[in-house]
Amino acid sequence: MRVGTLDEPDRLPPSVWGWAGNLLAVNDARANVRSKRFEFCLSLEEKMINGSCHCGSVSWQLDSLPTSATACNCTVCRRYGVLWAYGFENEDITVTGDTGIYKPGSHIGFHFCKFCGCVAYWRMLSLDESDRRRIAVNLRLTDPARMSSIAIRRFDGLDSFQDLPDDGKCVVDLFA
Repeated sequence: MRVGTLDEPDRLPPSVWGWAGNLLAVNDARANVRSKRFEFCLSLEEKMINGSCHCGSVSWQLDSLPTSATACNCTVCRRYGVLWAYGFENEDITVTGDTGIYKPGSHIGFHFCKFCGCVAYWRMLSLDESDRRRIAVNLRLTDPARMSSIAIRRFDGLDSFQDLPDDGKCVVDLFA
């Protein structure tokens, strides 16, 4: 019996959908396989992403696999070396734990663990016009294998405040 590929989900036995999808995505990450191509393989729990600081005092949960991770070159993000996934607080992202906050201005606060110092997330200091609070979690605080095939989106937060051209890299390329 021939085992299917990510392009042939009907040929993958249901008992191996979860690990096979993850394994194939990791193996094909350099060929720019994106998370959407293997998302059909994952259960609800497997779609959730959890991250925590080094000591475990601060944690976050993202309700689904992100389609991209943002690498920003602003003066704060490049120093922290973070990869962001975005959402709204208490909608698709939940955070727990006591944090310290660095507020470089009047719009955003960077939250870090008071014990080990890991930057866990940023959140807007005020609600938007829909009474929602924008938040982004640091994907570097989760298992790199889960994130390996996610595309990296580069953002020029230093000069133009615009997306930069896609260079075809995935998270796995940062750890190679």
